[in-house]
Amino acid sequence: MTSILDRSASAVPAELPRYRYLGWGAILAGALLSVAISSIMVTFGSAIGLTLVSPYPGRTASFAFLAIAAALWALWVSISSFAAGGYLAGRMAGPGAAMRSHESDIRDGAHGLTVWAVGAIVLMALSVASVGGATKAALQGAATTIAGGVGALGQPVDPVALAVDKLSRSPDASATLDPGAREEFTRIFLQAVHSGNLSDGDRTYVSAKISAAAGIPAAEANQRVDDALTQLKQAEADAKKLAEQARKIAIVTAFLTAAVSLIGGAAAWQAAIIGGRHRDDGHDLSALIRRR
Repeated sequence: MTSILDRSASAVPAELPRYRYLGWGAILAGALLSVAISSIMVTFGSAIGLTLVSPYPGRTASFAFLAIAAALWALWVSISSFAAGGYLAGRMAGPGAAMRSHESDIRDGAHGLTVWAVGAIVLMALSVASVGGATKAALQGAATTIAGGVGALGQPVDPVALAVDKLSRSPDASATLDPGAREEFTRIFLQAVHSGNLSDGDRTYVSAKISAAAGIPAAEANQRVDDALTQLKQAEADAKKLAEQARKIAIVTAFLTAAVSLIGGAAAWQAAIIGGRHRDDGHDLSALIRRR
């Protein structure tokens, strides 16, 4: 007489089918495809962007147009590259045994999401390695074109030194300041810009030195000191304005980058599900590569 335990045991297959929930071969293939497509499209987009800018006035597209075009291109690159990689991973992943449809979709979508994660890490590493030097060079080049805040960015023309140069000019161009006086005036004006005001004692002292060195009346020397202080304050205001604009641009860029990246992840997820369904349904794509 067969026991209940024997009948239950006989109903269970001798060996359950085994499969890996994540096929890393398919994931790496999809990630490599995503990185390759993204790199090619970014290079192509950079070439297009260079045709829209020019060092000559009036020949460069507006900043708003360039920003919108760059954002749309980045979105298209993210969607297309990760969708292609996700589809490849979903199509190449081995089908799960005896899984319901929704569980199979989740498994395939996980392949696409992992493709996106691996691809994003690889792209970030490549960006840091290859763009770091170019970004530094671009920032240094941009710094040389900005008047006002260049002191902090390493611009060759120092606005304080330029202001001190103008202070001692004489009508016959013979007046000069010794290095010690120049350094002293520089410290005085830097302190004045930092505090927002030039003390009466410093104003009187600098005006007297300028009047004696340049051979000009005291009233004219006082006017030169006032003009120099006004120019330095304007340079500081311009530098702060540029810094604030750069901060806002950085914030918007960071949010857009995060949004584009998340959209790329969603595209990889959905494309992997589609690839998995095509795999299970035996969807024929040979017409795309078949010779006619």
